[in-house]
Amino acid sequence: MGVDYIKEQMTDPSLSGEATRSSSSDEGDFFSSLKSSHVTQDSSKQLDGYLALTADQMDALKTFPAVSASNSFLLLDTLGSGTYGIVHQCFKMETKEIVALKVVSKEDGQKELDNLVALREIGQEKNNLVRFNGHYQQGEKTLLEFEKLDKTLFDWLEMSGGKGRPLSEIQAIAKQMLVSLTALKSLNMVHGDIKPNNIMLVDHLRQPSKVKLIDFGMATRVSKLETGQHFQIVGFRAPEVMLGLPLNEAMDMWGLGCILAFLYLGKCLYNLGSCQYQAMKNLVQISGQPNENLLNSGRYTNVFFTKMKYIKKQLWRLKEHCCCEECAVPGKKRRTSSQSSKGSPASSTIQNPGQFASLDDIVLTRPGAAENEDTQAFLSLLKRMLHLDAKKRIDPSEALRHPFMTMKHFPSECVSNPDMPSAPGRRRVRRLAACNGKGNTTCVVGVKGRYPSSANTSKAEASPESARVGRVRKSLALIKEPKVMLK
Repeated sequence: MGVDYIKEQMTDPSLSGEATRSSSSDEGDFFSSLKSSHVTQDSSKQLDGYLALTADQMDALKTFPAVSASNSFLLLDTLGSGTYGIVHQCFKMETKEIVALKVVSKEDGQKELDNLVALREIGQEKNNLVRFNGHYQQGEKTLLEFEKLDKTLFDWLEMSGGKGRPLSEIQAIAKQMLVSLTALKSLNMVHGDIKPNNIMLVDHLRQPSKVKLIDFGMATRVSKLETGQHFQIVGFRAPEVMLGLPLNEAMDMWGLGCILAFLYLGKCLYNLGSCQYQAMKNLVQISGQPNENLLNSGRYTNVFFTKMKYIKKQLWRLKEHCCCEECAVPGKKRRTSSQSSKGSPASSTIQNPGQFASLDDIVLTRPGAAENEDTQAFLSLLKRMLHLDAKKRIDPSEALRHPFMTMKHFPSECVSNPDMPSAPGRRRVRRLAACNGKGNTTCVVGVKGRYPSSANTSKAEASPESARVGRVRKSLALIKEPKVMLK
């Protein structure tokens, strides 16, 4: 049985008529009996490209019981599940379109519904937020209907083999998400679960790098946040959450910073898994230890650190071993991200490479690009997004004005990198043309590396591609840039 069988069943005149309401008394069972619904031949064509069901899925093909016959949904596939609900891909009978239908408990649904209504009022499309179409109540369950998007950032990166993305793409995604965080901040709301699975591409083929923020089940007004609450998954969890410090919108900026690093590296910057101690240990290794004031104020500081007594002051030191249940049991293998809690990215593709002693080290993963202006600007922004002190972390509106976010040209993409996919729609030969002075900028080699300069400044004509990359460092001693020499 396959797509043709489904279409045959859906267009069979003997099955015409609208779906009827389920008579099941089990409020939690939305698939108690098979329902047949009439879909015209034209509308059935809209299912092309969406139906890839196994035999088992075919046997389980059902429709959701509807509040009224006009808004029945034909279940096509299950897109994902988490602690608070499950998301299905459905065909909406009334509008003949594919939608995403999230099924949650009535209590959780009401909280998310309140958030979605508030976000809809400030404009979902202009703020890069998933479009919320409406909701339906069925017993103790709430059905939330959304537009159907394409791929999560996690799936997108995995599709490319876990290779880091070009800085131009990272900038485009960062800009859209900073607009989203600005919108949330205007409502004094935190998302609370910024991770690769909650940012989705609208259409990775027709609209490359166009993304939207999804899943507002954890979203909370700042006034209702409580110190010690747990938000975010390990690997994207802000230090103030781990330490039990006061919370605000800054936790979302930390999550977004982790995502930008994820896109740059093709792997997670910080340790994934279920053990918070390992995550804290990895954070201290890369970003340093939080200052004494933060540690003194943290509700959970004692979980990770030991206070050492000295003559005139007391200092905190990271514990040498973890005491959690999974790490304490001899011979027990610690759970990895692929075995972590629901909703966490699960693939070896995004495991922490464990090779960084500081944030500065991440740029070394792209040979020849570390000294470029765009790379240094990206690193500068990343450090401000991942500041250990939430009070000193950059906010969304300020981040949108950061030099990296206002850049128009990316010298790092002028150097061919076989391990990094090219930006969509941008051929490498076009980038090289710009480096040869045929575009609006020319790539000038100075003592600090390659960076864009206006066409009317002194130029260094780029050598042919085959020799250019190998001769960059030799050029440093031969080419003098007047602006640099004046320093």
